Amino acid sequence: MEKGVLITGHENGFVVKWKIEDSSHQILFKSDSAVTTISFSGNEKIAVGYYSGGLYVIHLEGKDDVVTLRQPKYAVSERIWRTLWPDEENLMIASAYGELTTSHPKPNGY
Repeated sequence: MEKGVLITGHENGFVVKWKIEDSSHQILFKSDSAVTTISFSGNEKIAVGYYSGGLYVIHLEGKDDVVTLRQPKYAVSERIWRTLWPDEENLMIASAYGELTTSHPKPNGY
C-alpha cells in the first residue's frame, strides 16, 4: 500500500481513503450502518465489518471491486466486531456472542 494513506470507517457507513500529504480523500464504500472494524490484509485489500452484520473485502489499488462476504442481517447475533488477517489469505472474523470464524477470500483473482 502506498505510504501516507489513512483508511477510516464512520458511523454513517462510509469507508474513506485519505491522502495525508494533501488531505484529499476518496469514498471507497458506503453501507447503511456504522463501521465496526477495518483490517488490512498486507496485499492491498481491507476487510470492513459493520454493525448490521455486513462484511466486505475492498481492493485498495484502483479496482472498483467490492466483494460481499456476508450480507447485512440486522440482527444482534450477526454484528461484526473485529476482523484480522493473520496472513494474506486468511481472514478471522469475530461477531457477537463469541462466534469466531475463518474465511479465505479470493475474490475475482486478487
